[in-house]
Amino acid sequence: YNQTIDNESAYEILTAKLQHAAAEVEKAKAAEAEAKAEGKKGAGRRTKEPPTLTEQILNNSAVKSSLRTAATMLTRSLLGVLLGKK
Repeated sequence: YNQTIDNESAYEILTAKLQHAAAEVEKAKAAEAEAKAEGKKGAGRRTKEPPTLTEQILNNSAVKSSLRTAATMLTRSLLGVLLGKK
């Protein structure tokens, strides 16, 4: 009975934490918006880099189709061996 007790309720503690978190989020948003604005000023128009040889090959529709077929056949054969035909 001789000890002093903190009169701050759980509601008050949680409210303070939420307000602190909201302030941090607002600070982060402001910093992000500022960085974005600075990025637009200095960046100008960026040119797109040409695709690498690997990207060119993988974007080819014939290669995509053959890879898809190979993957399907491999999956079916593995599942056939593992599950067995009944």
